[in-house]
Amino acid sequence: MIEVQLEEEVQDHLRSLEADGLEIFTLNSGKIRGALASASTLVAQMRANHGLGILETLALGQASICAALLSATIKGDDRLSLRLDCKGPLGGFQVESNALGDVRGYLFSQEIVLENPLESLDLAPLIQGGSLSLTRFQGGKTEPFTGYCELGGGGIAAELSRYFLISEQTNTAFFTSVRLDPKGKLYGAGGLYLQALPGADPEALDWVERVLASAPSLGTWLGEGKSLRQFIIQSFLFSDIDFLGHKAISFSCPCSRKRFIALLSAMDKEEIGKALAEGAAFSEGRPCIEVRCQHCNTLYSIFPEELQAQND
Repeated sequence: MIEVQLEEEVQDHLRSLEADGLEIFTLNSGKIRGALASASTLVAQMRANHGLGILETLALGQASICAALLSATIKGDDRLSLRLDCKGPLGGFQVESNALGDVRGYLFSQEIVLENPLESLDLAPLIQGGSLSLTRFQGGKTEPFTGYCELGGGGIAAELSRYFLISEQTNTAFFTSVRLDPKGKLYGAGGLYLQALPGADPEALDWVERVLASAPSLGTWLGEGKSLRQFIIQSFLFSDIDFLGHKAISFSCPCSRKRFIALLSAMDKEEIGKALAEGAAFSEGRPCIEVRCQHCNTLYSIFPEELQAQND
């Protein structure tokens, strides 16, 4: 992956914030497990790489934060993919994460086209009917497991919470917050995942949601340079908090020139010649085949001699 350079003003702001990461913890004597994410740099870099506008940044930002939070639920070589397909202007997205905290993803449509302006930044009206799926790829197992649920008319975090209740029968809550400054630049971004464990009070998460309703905006909190632990302690002051660990998260994609060269070299010479004749681009004054990674929007220019060398 090639990272698009962030604007200097954005870089300066991000350097003043706590580094991206997940704070993993439990509440209520271990009966509720959770993860709180700081993801400002992740969202800013994803926005830069994909060249996203404001609504698109909010949508893919919220989705990528959910994927980052879910990385706290896997380990080893496991990874997962979260996909939303809908009939609304959003169209849908796919985001992925692994146990190392690497997150990548893309919107199915690079531009959200609206017939009428939104009355708020609530994305629920952009989603409408469709489905959400979560696929888990577990270590050496060859067959992934995918769960589905129909959308219920909420925003991205609400739909993921609904998925866990319907498809995995677990009482789970997701919250995301992506804040932009008055110039439309990324100010702060983060999210929270909470799940009731066996033996928890059935209304435990309802109480947590009421507590969070009076808590400060997480995106604003992080944009002010405050820490994840401070947010947890202040929000759940009387909740028997146990901090279990911290892990880094980042916008990261394993794509590379080498991988695309290997993929294209599997084509026969006639297919390569046809691709060059019909859709050749030019780089460094020479014809090439351009390939773009949809997950991170990196563009690679592959030259015919590189493909030939791969096959020799």
